[in-house]
Order: sequence, then structure tokens, then C-alpha cells
Amino acid sequence: MIGLAAVCLMLLRERIMGATGILAGALWPASRSDWTWRAAMLAGMLATRFVMGQITARTQQTG
Repeated sequence: MIGLAAVCLMLLRERIMGATGILAGALWPASRSDWTWRAAMLAGMLATRFVMGQITARTQQTG
């Protein structure tokens, strides 16, 4: 999933994914559109962690 997100970011925004740079840009954005994609990327990273945690917890309960 992370690899797919990195490739999409390279293709669509012509940027290389680096979590530290994305976070720094979200805290001090150059423009509104710059903040929007950075916030979306951070939200996706957090949501993925939550979803994977739920899947892992269910797998451990049944296995």
C-alpha cells in the first residue's frame, strides 16, 4: 500500500514521498493546494494504520 501511494504521488504530483517532508509541509504549507494534498496523505497514512490494526486484531482473535 505504501509503495502504491509513493508511485501515485510521483505520477500525480511529481514528488517523492517522504513522511518527514510531508509533515513539515503540512505544518508550514507554501500554498493551500500544497497543504491539501499533504493533509490527505497524512490522513491516509493514519487511516491505513488503523485499518491494518483492526485486521491484525481480528486475525489474532480467530487464529
